[in-house]
Amino acid sequence: MISSRSSTQFPDHPMPSWYPDFPSRLRTRQYLASYAEVFGLDRHIELDTEVLSAVPCEDRFGAPGWTVLLRADGRQQTRRYRTVTVANGHTWSPRRVRHPGQFSGVTTRSDEYWDASVSESSRVLVIGCGNTGCDIAVDAGRAGTHSSISMRSGTWFFPKTFLGVPLSDVPTRMPAWLRLAPLEWAFGRVVLRLAVGDLRRFVDGTSADFDVVVYATGYRIDFPMLAPELVDGQPVLCARTASPRHRGLFFPGIGQARTGGGPLYQEAGYLCARMIAHEAGSRRGVVEDLVSLLRGRLRSRLVRPADTRSRGLGAIQRDLRLLTWLLDRVGAPGAESRRADNTQSEADFQKIDEADRLAG
Repeated sequence: MISSRSSTQFPDHPMPSWYPDFPSRLRTRQYLASYAEVFGLDRHIELDTEVLSAVPCEDRFGAPGWTVLLRADGRQQTRRYRTVTVANGHTWSPRRVRHPGQFSGVTTRSDEYWDASVSESSRVLVIGCGNTGCDIAVDAGRAGTHSSISMRSGTWFFPKTFLGVPLSDVPTRMPAWLRLAPLEWAFGRVVLRLAVGDLRRFVDGTSADFDVVVYATGYRIDFPMLAPELVDGQPVLCARTASPRHRGLFFPGIGQARTGGGPLYQEAGYLCARMIAHEAGSRRGVVEDLVSLLRGRLRSRLVRPADTRSRGLGAIQRDLRLLTWLLDRVGAPGAESRRADNTQSEADFQKIDEADRLAG
């Protein structure tokens, strides 16, 4: 994991204290499986079921809803729902890039990169410096003879730890008044100056030859189950969650924080549940009720196009506080946090340690 244990876990179901600061893939997978089991999500999940389309409709009484076409085991079926929540992620549909000229080496994309075999004994260029691009560059550097990263603009690379503490944990330990954007940037500059230094000393105008090019150029927001007129590219959302144009349509999870997202995902999840519950019992719909309480800049802050830019912890928490206040004002039903004990035994995690060891 890039983010730490404490900034990745859901507060209602914390990771075991003996987990390392940065859990492995296997440990994280086991943790998510445990979360699903403890909160009874397993019995509500239908696996291997494709959503082919979701179309707005009305019942015979004029109540709005959605007709959803599903496919499972080669058979199609239609169901009707009051609301639809689209949470298909925004790191699965790759943004494709082409460059002029001919290249006789190997080209691949980050979503096709599974191990370092493609880069073994090769000179590798990774185009893109997001999380995945950096991981691939490090992996390729171990297996190949040389690894480089190409980026469009200057980028600061933060260390994973600072003064012995996972860097993603530092903002969560700050007082709320220190999480303002200017102070976050000031703190970041101090960390970078002490841990990295001035990147300009690396500029030398050199060029190089490469055998393998890996495109890690990011992903685009894509909703193949919705007609284009329903989303119009990047959808306009209320509180980064609900569609203001189509009642009963929710898109939680677009966007990301610069820290681990677990606590934020949990809080936003409960708020989304409150919005959906209010939607079911409101004549006007939750978006109309929320927007009616605001004017001017606050209204434009509440309703805006979705994007995948990362934001500071303080900015996201302010938005969540605003949404909480609005939902309280319109009388939205509550969705109380329900903390669960971690039921996994240490023996379970010893098995994971053994699996990690065998996987290298």
